[in-house]
Amino acid sequence: MEDLKIGDVFESVISKDRVVIQAIKGDIIEGEDDSGGFKSITREVLKYNFFRVFSSQKSEEAREYDYINPNHYKKGDLEVWEQMVKLWGVEAFVKHCEMCAFKYRMRMGAKPEQPIERDLKKAEWYEAKANELRFKEGFVGLENITKAFKKASDKMK
Repeated sequence: MEDLKIGDVFESVISKDRVVIQAIKGDIIEGEDDSGGFKSITREVLKYNFFRVFSSQKSEEAREYDYINPNHYKKGDLEVWEQMVKLWGVEAFVKHCEMCAFKYRMRMGAKPEQPIERDLKKAEWYEAKANELRFKEGFVGLENITKAFKKASDKMK
């Protein structure tokens, strides 16, 4: 465990408690646990009793990554969604957008270590794209996704 960095997060194999590394002093690692308390543990204890769940080394790259409309969706002359419209037509793609928006709204907050805002932004992107294509194609602006989401939410109560 030579590559430890301040900000790394580790989880106990046994208790599932998490520790965020605050200081590294030789073989002693100091960190804040889930309850806000501080722990001092050795590198050896960390190595055999914890596993890394987040590395601060990746945090800068993760902050800069566009999770909503990443570059790998933009290969070639057309974006993937544009290729889908060409293959399956606007109406089918609008339905796809409605279903994806529904999916992201239904599982908001269910992914560990993922902010709710990310799923909300994805849902909003799909909703906006569906509405944009409906307007462009002269479709009646049915708010199917909103109705479906409300119906599903009501059933879950």
